[in-house]
Amino acid sequence: QVVDVIARLRTGAAISKQEEERFKRYIPRSGDTPQSIQQKLGYLRDQFQMVLDRTGGSGSDLQAAAGL
Repeated sequence: QVVDVIARLRTGAAISKQEEERFKRYIPRSGDTPQSIQQKLGYLRDQFQMVLDRTGGSGSDLQAAAGL
């Protein structure tokens, strides 16, 4: 699950190759259609929001990092 990968990335814990591959498919790539890019970014945004909801985060750090 992407949430697990995000948690590991935040703590510096290692992720498995399988988790890395699963996560990579949601990163926009050159050649993606605009619709595909929006879908991927929407999925990632939703996953980050779930992390914030579960941890009680306000989202201000994430928004600042994203330049929002």
